[in-house]
Amino acid sequence: GLEGFFGWIMVASGLIQRPWVNAYNLTLHLSLGLIIYAHLLWTYFMASRPQRPGYYQGQLPQYLVVLAFVQIALGALMSGTKAGLLYPTWPDMHDSYLPTVLFDTTYWNMQSFTHYDTNPFFPTLIQFLHRNVAYILAGLTVWFIWKNWSNVQARRPLTILAGLLTVQVLLGIFTLLNCVGHIPVLLGVLHQLGAVALLTGLVYANYCSRRA
Repeated sequence: GLEGFFGWIMVASGLIQRPWVNAYNLTLHLSLGLIIYAHLLWTYFMASRPQRPGYYQGQLPQYLVVLAFVQIALGALMSGTKAGLLYPTWPDMHDSYLPTVLFDTTYWNMQSFTHYDTNPFFPTLIQFLHRNVAYILAGLTVWFIWKNWSNVQARRPLTILAGLLTVQVLLGIFTLLNCVGHIPVLLGVLHQLGAVALLTGLVYANYCSRRA
C-alpha cells in the first residue's frame, strides 16, 4: 500500500513547476520497491530451500545487503538530480578526488538540499558519495568472496556474485563516462538492472549464512 501511495506522490511531483519527478520521492519509491522485492526473494528462498546451506559465518553478508540498499538509494538520487552530467570523468572528478564546491560553506544549508537543481552542490555531493560507497561495497564484497573461497560448495554462488559485481562496476563506469551533455538512458537502465541483480546475489549470500 505504501509503495502505491508514494508512487502516486512521486508522479504528482513531476506535474508541478517542472516536468520531472522529485529526486527524493523517486528514491523513496525505489527503496520501498526494493524492500518488497527483497522480502519476496527471501520468501522464495525459504520455500525452495528450507534447509539453509550455512556456507558462511559472521554477519558480513547482512552488512553488504544494507550497504547495497544505501548504494542503490544514492543511485536513485544520482538519477533524480542528473548528477552524472556534472562530472562525467573517472576515476577523478574533473582532476580532483574531492571537488572544491563541497568545501564552499555557503552551500551547506537546507536550501541547497531542497532546491538541488538550482546549484551544483547537492548533485556533486551525491555523486561523490555514490562513487565512494561503490568502492567500499566492491572492496568488502571481494574480501567476502576471497575469505570464503576455500569452501568448495560455495564456489559456484561466489563465482556468480563476483561476475555480478564486475559487470555492475563496469556498467557504472561506462554510464558515468557517457554522461557528456546527455543522460545515456540505455546504460542507465542496464546499470539499474545490474544493481538489482547484485542485490539478489547478496540477499542469497545472506540467506546462505550460518546463524549463531
